Amino acid sequence: MRGAFGAKLAVSCALLQPAPVAADFAPPAEHRSPPSAPSEPGAVAQAYLEATQVLEARRLTLAAALQADGLAAPGEAAELWHQALATQLLPRWVGTPWGGGATSNARVPRERGRTVHCGSFVMAVLQGAGLRFLHPELLAQAPALRMLEAVAPDAIVRLRGDAATMERRLLALGPGVYLLGLSRHIGFAVVTEDAVQLIHASEREGQVVSERAATSKTLRSRSATVFVAQLTASATSATEHKADRADSDDRADARLLRQGSAALLGRWLRGAMLGPR
Repeated sequence: MRGAFGAKLAVSCALLQPAPVAADFAPPAEHRSPPSAPSEPGAVAQAYLEATQVLEARRLTLAAALQADGLAAPGEAAELWHQALATQLLPRWVGTPWGGGATSNARVPRERGRTVHCGSFVMAVLQGAGLRFLHPELLAQAPALRMLEAVAPDAIVRLRGDAATMERRLLALGPGVYLLGLSRHIGFAVVTEDAVQLIHASEREGQVVSERAATSKTLRSRSATVFVAQLTASATSATEHKADRADSDDRADARLLRQGSAALLGRWLRGAMLGPR
């Protein structure tokens, strides 16, 4: 499904829940593993803040190069943003307490006295990654589809099926970081060549969790409808992804989502404001 989808999905998360790689975020050999961040909450938050500051400094440098050279979507910028989200920012949120109410607005992982629900977690990560939103507090409470439309208004696809089917379809879309919206939930999927990891604020688990898509309790409880937008694409996704995994519909969806992620990359570089006015 493409573009606007008409009626908005009801959500109540607040009440319930290559090109060269930039040296600052060059992935180590074990880049698919979470960073070995300190376990103390204050140290985790500090490491996260430092990662966001490095990312912002690199964005400004690349934005200046974009303006000077007219580069449409530098591969360096794409890989920088992908690695930052997939290996530096998202994993550090795991273990942050879930909660609702007035204090469910943590801006960094394990912020003292603060929690996150699914929407506030997503918005905190996206803002930490350098995206700018009009009325971010309202978007954090909004239906999942509205949040996806704020990020990628013309590049959203709809997937249906059980958890195993969902993992297969996401693998077919190719490596990258995706935003997933269900009827009453929203979170991220980090897709590699052979695995799909969901990272989301789970009311059931009482915290932000990272779990395999095929065995996710959020997906396996029933046949789900999931709306998907692509945030980042790894440098290998367009050239090395195994095309034999994808049928024609998957290939069409993958092309649309890559176009959306390229457009979002340009908005990120320019510091453009996202969301309905």
